[in-house]
Amino acid sequence: MLDVKIEGVTIVDGTGAPARRGDIAVNGGRIAAVTGPGGVGDDAAQLIDGAGLVAAPGFVDLHTHYDAQLFWDPAASPSPLHGVTTVFGGNCGFGLAPAGDEHADYLSRLMARVEGIPLDAIRAGVPWDWDSFDGWLARLEAGGTAVNAGFLAGHSAIRRAVMGDDAVGAESTPAQIDAMAGVLRSMLAAGAIGFSTSRSHTHHDGDGNPVPSRAASDDELLALCAVTGEFPGTQLEAILPGCIGGFSDEEKRLLAAMSSVARRPLNWNVLGVAGGDGHLHQLDASDVAAARGGRVVALTLPQGMRIRVARLGRDLRAARRRPHRRVARSRGSPANGRGRAVPGRRFDRVARELEAPAGRRDVRAGEPGARRSVDRRDRGRARRRPVRRTL
Repeated sequence: MLDVKIEGVTIVDGTGAPARRGDIAVNGGRIAAVTGPGGVGDDAAQLIDGAGLVAAPGFVDLHTHYDAQLFWDPAASPSPLHGVTTVFGGNCGFGLAPAGDEHADYLSRLMARVEGIPLDAIRAGVPWDWDSFDGWLARLEAGGTAVNAGFLAGHSAIRRAVMGDDAVGAESTPAQIDAMAGVLRSMLAAGAIGFSTSRSHTHHDGDGNPVPSRAASDDELLALCAVTGEFPGTQLEAILPGCIGGFSDEEKRLLAAMSSVARRPLNWNVLGVAGGDGHLHQLDASDVAAARGGRVVALTLPQGMRIRVARLGRDLRAARRRPHRRVARSRGSPANGRGRAVPGRRFDRVARELEAPAGRRDVRAGEPGARRSVDRRDRGRARRRPVRRTL
């Protein structure tokens, strides 16, 4: 007798073949057979009517930052609710290993800042009782996860382990590059699935400084990519300023060089879905790489782009040091009639409003005030939208 039989389900097998109706037999926690309708004749302890349902392989999410969350949420919520069964972390050069007592606080605050994770959650939920990447993986596996999880070796964590405080803002010496190559080599040998880095101007550490990887030279990047190429089945991930604002020719050449020297595919995040032909310019990075023996792949979203911004805590204090910066009103404001962002009030005034007890309570608790315009005097004009963190 089978454990489970699913009858009349729509099967999408992931090969690119057309969807088809059929039956699925499950035994001992594994798929025992996939047949046409009525093809599974055995009885089963559990019978599921698959009419109107779809059976498909689990989705692989290439770009997540579950590195810390998996310690207190091994289900990686809410990804499984969307059919995700495999997640890749360690993206953008951020990770929790190598660590040690001298790096744990810095890495905690960096992760909290760049990914909008409450620092108290990281401090309470992450044990930090490892030094190496191997030790971190062993600690994570000991707790168990409900999803398959793989992790890239993060450039900023590697830089911090080798250069200490000098990792922020300082160019590495040849000896330090060699040391970083050694650290990366040990991480890949321990099971890292590749190497990630960032030069994005949006990535700052817990002190408001550029993350360590932003200070890396091209020589440093290419040396680490070459190490990645020593290990079969690995990959690269990179975030450059042009991922948001449009690639320069120099950036396209750099992505191509990183991929070709490693002989590995490189993915970047994220190709926006919007009107016009801006995507063609971005996808040209793939053509440049192909012409040079590399492979560059864009990640994208199956929806139009929406900006979600958190305006609490350290981000506000850092912005206050740059008083010339302004925030934009909500997309869709009739101030311009076409949905473009237009200049709003100065950031320090917004900071004072949101850092007031009432403003912080509104945003954090999801109360009605969280859906108000940043400028409450504009509440009748601005499109109401919840304030959430940037992904």
